[in-house]
Amino acid sequence: MLRLNQAEVGNAQEREDEGLNWFEFDNDDDEMKDDAPTTHHSKPPVNIHHHHQQQITSSDSVEDASCPSAVVAMMNDSRIDVFMMRDHYGDGDDDDDDVGENEATTRKGSNKSLESRSSVATSAAVASSSSDLNKDLPSYPPPVFDPSLPSCCTSFSTLCKCFEKLSSATNHKQKSEILDTIFTKCRKDLFQFMRLLLPQLDRERMTYGLKESKIAKYYIEILALPQTCEDALRLKKWKDPSKGTGNSFSDICFQVLQKRGWTSSSNLTVFHVNEKLSLLASCNDNDKKKKILLDLLKNTSCFEQKWILRIILKDLRIGIQLTTIFKQFHPHALELFNSCTDLREVITKCLDPKFTSTVELRVFTMFTPMLASLLTPAKLTAELPKDDFVIEPKYDGERILVHKKESEVKFFTRKGIDYTNIYGPKFASLIVKNVKAKICILDGEFLIWNRELEAFKEFGHNRTHALSDTSESNEQFCYMIFDLVYLKDRDITQYPLQKRRAYLESIINPVSHVLEIVPQKPVTSEKEVYEQLDQAILNRDEGIMLKGLSGTYVPGERKWMKLKPDSVDGMGETLDLIIIGGFYGTKFKRKSVSHFLLAVATKSKHSFSKSDGFENLDYELMVNDENQVFHSFCKVGSGYTSSELLALQKELEPHWKPFDKTKLPKFYGSWVPGAGELPDVYIEPKNSKILEIKGYSFQDSTKFKTGITLRFPRVVSIRNDKDWNDCLDLPGLEEMVELSRNGTNKRKAASMDSVISHNDVKKQKRKKNTTTTTIQNSDGTATEVASSSAKNRRPTAAVSQFFDHDMSKLEKTSNIFKGMQFVVFNGDENFSKYEIEKLIVSNGGSKVQNPNDHENQHLIAANTNNITVKNWITSSKAKKNPLGDRDIIHYKWIIDSVSQSSIQRLHPGYMIYTSERTQYSFKEQMDEFQDEYLFDATEESIKVSLQLTKNSPEFMMADSPIIETINTRYNIKTSTSFFKGVRAYIDKFVKIGDASSGVVLLGMETLEVFISLYGGSLSERLDSSVTHIVYDEDDTSRLKTLKRVATKEGLFLVPRTWIMSCVQAKKLQAIPSTNG
Repeated sequence: MLRLNQAEVGNAQEREDEGLNWFEFDNDDDEMKDDAPTTHHSKPPVNIHHHHQQQITSSDSVEDASCPSAVVAMMNDSRIDVFMMRDHYGDGDDDDDDVGENEATTRKGSNKSLESRSSVATSAAVASSSSDLNKDLPSYPPPVFDPSLPSCCTSFSTLCKCFEKLSSATNHKQKSEILDTIFTKCRKDLFQFMRLLLPQLDRERMTYGLKESKIAKYYIEILALPQTCEDALRLKKWKDPSKGTGNSFSDICFQVLQKRGWTSSSNLTVFHVNEKLSLLASCNDNDKKKKILLDLLKNTSCFEQKWILRIILKDLRIGIQLTTIFKQFHPHALELFNSCTDLREVITKCLDPKFTSTVELRVFTMFTPMLASLLTPAKLTAELPKDDFVIEPKYDGERILVHKKESEVKFFTRKGIDYTNIYGPKFASLIVKNVKAKICILDGEFLIWNRELEAFKEFGHNRTHALSDTSESNEQFCYMIFDLVYLKDRDITQYPLQKRRAYLESIINPVSHVLEIVPQKPVTSEKEVYEQLDQAILNRDEGIMLKGLSGTYVPGERKWMKLKPDSVDGMGETLDLIIIGGFYGTKFKRKSVSHFLLAVATKSKHSFSKSDGFENLDYELMVNDENQVFHSFCKVGSGYTSSELLALQKELEPHWKPFDKTKLPKFYGSWVPGAGELPDVYIEPKNSKILEIKGYSFQDSTKFKTGITLRFPRVVSIRNDKDWNDCLDLPGLEEMVELSRNGTNKRKAASMDSVISHNDVKKQKRKKNTTTTTIQNSDGTATEVASSSAKNRRPTAAVSQFFDHDMSKLEKTSNIFKGMQFVVFNGDENFSKYEIEKLIVSNGGSKVQNPNDHENQHLIAANTNNITVKNWITSSKAKKNPLGDRDIIHYKWIIDSVSQSSIQRLHPGYMIYTSERTQYSFKEQMDEFQDEYLFDATEESIKVSLQLTKNSPEFMMADSPIIETINTRYNIKTSTSFFKGVRAYIDKFVKIGDASSGVVLLGMETLEVFISLYGGSLSERLDSSVTHIVYDEDDTSRLKTLKRVATKEGLFLVPRTWIMSCVQAKKLQAIPSTNG
């Protein structure tokens, strides 16, 4: 510790006023008196015991009645002006570092401050505790100011007043004048001041390991506050505006301490505070951290505590950017900092006004890498003619700078954090082996490559992979290098990109998916740029980078350009989401809810209709707000204007309810929010609003109930025109995710140009008033036959089915599927996509997310209620599928194979879609009733054959002349055969009567089943055998044509609901008239 000589402190008392007032405040006595009351160094000391002998009768602070006597003494006593020595915390400093005699200064206490302190301890106990606290503790000498003296003699309280002025200054000129004062008055030891002004840049004190919640916990313990008292709740729930009037956590702490009499300025100097903060940053023990905070608390005012906390949290909130501070300090300060990121070096060199930047990078010295600005279409048009440009893919990884000197390698993040101990053990040897240059600095992106999926993992898994045992994993690190900035003891940042690239290619031995150079492609037109963006989307890259070949590398500058999908069209589609929760803002917006928890409905209000004929369904129950469940999907806090947010806040304010995590709202369903997603308030759906949201992409997430979330969500508009139950539902979200997964969006990024485009899908509007029925399959399984559209069908699986899951650590139970590769398109309510994939992998198979030309790949699905499945079938039937005509198999084949411990033979009962090749194979192996020629019949196969025989036209009673005569003459019908004699043509094809034109009306499978089940037959052509034409009453676009055909041929024209009403009544009903 620093020892002050007599010459420095001999006249300290006389010079104190000068030292504390080196920063001039004009007419600020009134505005500053609440924050930092003037010190009372001339007042006579007050007897400590005299204060404690007064009876405290105020009932305003009952919360403190349980305070230990030692703490009460500390609170009621004059502050113990003491700087604890390091050996007090076990750092082993010598005991001879005394800083003064063991004495305690006293603080004048008024009746008001005494009444505000709640204590019922006896005077004897308090006096004893006070004596214990004061024992053997030295006091600080009073601080003074002299430009020739270092920070050890400058009052920290004065610096806090300076910060307060910076924070309250309303224009740039005022802030500049205050900064000039600091730079002029503190030049002797400026680094000590600057590390407090710019705590986020202080590399010598990297982190304190303290956030608001932990500090609040410590302060509650130090002040001995009951957990349920008002002030304890204010500290713990500092974001809640009802708990306080401040704008930050530090403001709340200021109010709590001010209430308890922490109002007199301290004798702490800037040097003392820096020493304490350094000690706090280097301490890993929580108890020692609390002791250091206790010491700072005892020796500072509430006003000083506010600024100490802001320094610890590395957010001074003074309303001025660091670039402005650097530029005002010295013209070359920012440039120097970007090249070394060392605040001490910047201050030391730039104290010389004549310093001229000769910035050069150095190996193993961190610098701020070159960055990129967002490229808009307008900017692209302006910039493209100025240079020869190349496009590079923008990867979703971690920016890492690799420094190499001989066999020593270090890894730095873009923020200057040394990650050598994290990435070095697994990757340093690969750098040494495959980088030819002895000395160099590489700039690139660090990612994880999954060998099984043949794809990069999403951002956020690097450190987990680095710290885990991955010897048997399918994952590996991959460093994608895009620049070389230092080579052979020379900074080459001034070389053009084209030359740096040539050097880079000459020193790298590429290793596929381990160490690669980022590919480049020259572009000369906007069309080529957008084509490359489309390709990047298909490759699931984050976007593209546009770089000029003549450009130099400028640390810290945004000279490159980046283009992301959302800067052009975004996702192309927006989502209408409902607000179900709110979060208080963390900064200037914190006095009201400014961030929102958004959700999708699990059931659409259109999911069921009485017109379907199912009167027993409780329709009202499906749309009643008390029974509806919503699945959380994302948080949003940007996109709206200030006026839009204020209007929304005003509308929602009366309906917010405090969120209690022990009693979740019913409409949250089974979702239990994690700490980061726990809303401060919630709102009933019927009182809520719909927000139209746009984002960059979907990504997997375990934080929300849907299993996915939206990356970079923002509000497009507040949908005042929509009711709460018009929000997006889960099936609609599934459809959007699937479209996104296949790359179909406004930029035409289709994964297969032969499948149905998004626009084609959107044309299929004839999909309303649906029903969901469970029927028994021929193989004994239950299958849900849904006639609903993708938007309105009932959800069958979590949305997370569309995303890949890491199963590299899954334990293998068998090798049934060894050598086989699977694509699982979807699951259902019985088995999710994830569960099916897990079953495959655990039994020796591998999974991928997209079909490829693997020779032993199998496509698995639960049903055709999936856009990928529908598109695959459509393109296969049209012979336009680039991967050929291939089967889609029901997942029951997987389950049966596992249960029988062997691969089961395929048969028609397993098929979702049967290719022509497999159809031919089935004809060779079995008859039309699936009775196999080479294998014995089983009970299961007999049931299937009998069912098929019953429904075969050859065995239909209507086709037997004798039976037909009997039926015609005597009209024999039973409750299970009332459709006998009905041969129905269902209007579902693109061209009337032409099945080869393709299906345009989805969801008619239920009608087909019921007609066949109750004795009727079906025709795909309008021939002479047809008796009834069935149409969808919700689509009247060609009703006139159908009516003309029916009249001409003498056929019955019936609506779809007529079939369902007959089914419900178990007999034929009167045919309604058509008014088309």
